[in-house]
Amino acid sequence: MKALLVLPLLLLLSAGPCAPQLLGIRGDALEKSCLQLPLDCDDIYAQGYQADGVYLIYPSGPSVPVPVFCDMTTEGGKWTVFQKRFNGSVSFFRGWNDYKLGFGRADGEYWLGLQNMHLLTLKQKYELRVDLEDFENNTAFAKYADFSISPNAVSAEEDGYTLYVSGFEDGGAGTLCQLCPCSLPPEAMLPQRPKPPKGTTVQPGLGPCPEGHGAVSHFSQLLDRGLCRPSL
Repeated sequence: MKALLVLPLLLLLSAGPCAPQLLGIRGDALEKSCLQLPLDCDDIYAQGYQADGVYLIYPSGPSVPVPVFCDMTTEGGKWTVFQKRFNGSVSFFRGWNDYKLGFGRADGEYWLGLQNMHLLTLKQKYELRVDLEDFENNTAFAKYADFSISPNAVSAEEDGYTLYVSGFEDGGAGTLCQLCPCSLPPEAMLPQRPKPPKGTTVQPGLGPCPEGHGAVSHFSQLLDRGLCRPSL
């Protein structure tokens, strides 16, 4: 299984422990030649590069390198960081296209992009970790054993980049459906969102959240929450 990490993205919020630090995923690397271009930070780790830092990955093929920060130390490393915030230098108050394609710099604050994340989770099985930190250096995390984005959709964007998570482990941060609500500009939202599947409960402003250990949501709704709100 591979893993994506929301690495300590430090959001300078006044909401105390609700300030996100890092988002990322990681997964088990297949046996690959060192000449093969890496799909994610797990592949980079397997090629012998085991220091935290910025590397190039190729989620959409060899002609489109994407810089990403790799966390090679947290809980065994191999985490591909898809969101990092720590000083408020990059505005996350953006439109939909920026969230689709990504923005910022991998050596600073950034968002990897919904399309890149969809391509990653389409090819491998990933786990998700979210790390949070507040002004007083109190930390918390949340983990999901399985994480994917619109795995069965012909068009992930038309599907609203539907988020699927299961296997929740609470490290004090709560679930994705419990993170601080906030607002983004209307242009960041999809015009229409797919209806939630049967068996889910819908919380106003938070999207569909099943009562069990699994969860289905849409990133267009997740962006309404504290993970991407403006820094204060």
